[in-house]
Amino acid sequence: HGLRARGYSPTNSTAASLVGPQIYEEFVWPYEKRLVDGLHDMGTRVRLHICGNTSRILEGMGRLGCEVVDLA
Repeated sequence: HGLRARGYSPTNSTAASLVGPQIYEEFVWPYEKRLVDGLHDMGTRVRLHICGNTSRILEGMGRLGCEVVDLA
């Protein structure tokens, strides 16, 4: 399948764009990071797709370690 064939596991998080930076850091980021780390442990690269205004959480998204971040 498209991205998986190239070694990417897509993750999708629309809800992350609906919360402020403090809520994101406390309640979303730790679980996204755990997911990304787990996928990396399985040997895959990770593409993160988030719709909406993510300007307030970009710094946290950058610390996730995804190979691709797709903002829509």
